[in-house]
Amino acid sequence: QAGFDGVELHSSNGYLFHQFFSRCSNQRDDEYGGSHENRARFFFEVLNEVARHVPMERIGFRLNPMLNRFHGIAVDADTVPMWSYLVQEASRFPLAYLHLTEVVHPRQLLDNPHGLDDVAAHFRPLAAMPLIDNGALYPFKAAKRIEEGLCDAVAFGQAWIANPDLVERIAHYLPLAPADPTTFYSGGASGYILPISFARAVLAKWGETVGVGGDRKLRHGLIPLAAFTDLRFTLVFLLHKRGIGFVDGNVGGLIKRKGLAT
Repeated sequence: QAGFDGVELHSSNGYLFHQFFSRCSNQRDDEYGGSHENRARFFFEVLNEVARHVPMERIGFRLNPMLNRFHGIAVDADTVPMWSYLVQEASRFPLAYLHLTEVVHPRQLLDNPHGLDDVAAHFRPLAAMPLIDNGALYPFKAAKRIEEGLCDAVAFGQAWIANPDLVERIAHYLPLAPADPTTFYSGGASGYILPISFARAVLAKWGETVGVGGDRKLRHGLIPLAAFTDLRFTLVFLLHKRGIGFVDGNVGGLIKRKGLAT
């Protein structure tokens, strides 16, 4: 009635479903605790109830198996087996998608031998439904994961909050405004909008031969795209589209030397 295309069961980030799944938080000794089947029971009961009102083909679900040391949840030796069971059981239903969250912080799994470095790579073979990947992904890395078959689509969270024109920016290789968590959901434009004309102004001012590292010049050649994020990655993409290759990764220094710092 509200006009939505579907429903996502948010089963991650330490919320109620996640607390049932995790061995460290689920201490029940009834039919909802103990075995993998029991700890997944509540999720599948809710799924079946939602399916009474929304077709299965329009229901997706989200998991964050590598959530660690947050909201009282910890990754342990049972985490990967439990979440693997969940995905395999959910694959028996004609669901719209599985939405996964990657490790988002470099210290998230520090000294934890039970974690996954690449969440989608592990669950991709287990999932019969389309897979959406999320978390610590900038546009180039996101596109690369889709091309490599690790997922079917990518979801952006904080980048979307900070960039109301996110689709246009990605489509035209424009820089993304950095996310400012202190302004999330607070109203107003603060922390929300960065002029998208900045990247175009950069190229207009540089031309196609710009000094890098003293007298060296940008020239055709290998571009280390994976080394760049946000504005840096954007500038590399823009230059690549004009047939210019980097021989030096010091984009930040280049911006300052050309008087383009903001």
